[in-house]
Amino acid sequence: MALRLLVSVKRVIDYGVVIRVKPDRTGVVTDGVKHSMNPFCEIAIEEAVRLKEKKLAMEVIAVSCGPQQCQRSDL
Repeated sequence: MALRLLVSVKRVIDYGVVIRVKPDRTGVVTDGVKHSMNPFCEIAIEEAVRLKEKKLAMEVIAVSCGPQQCQRSDL
């Protein structure tokens, strides 16, 4: 039995960036701030690929919902 694995991927502010609060305290400053894949999502992708390499899964599908910046053409 071959499975298809669906892995959700979240785009977050990079862990190496110092987060700044907006002056009006309604959120954090995101303009010009580097974003990356959530480290826990990276672990989930790696595990899905391992399962595919072991022939326990037929296909790995990564899904991210959000603005246009969530798409990466180099993956």
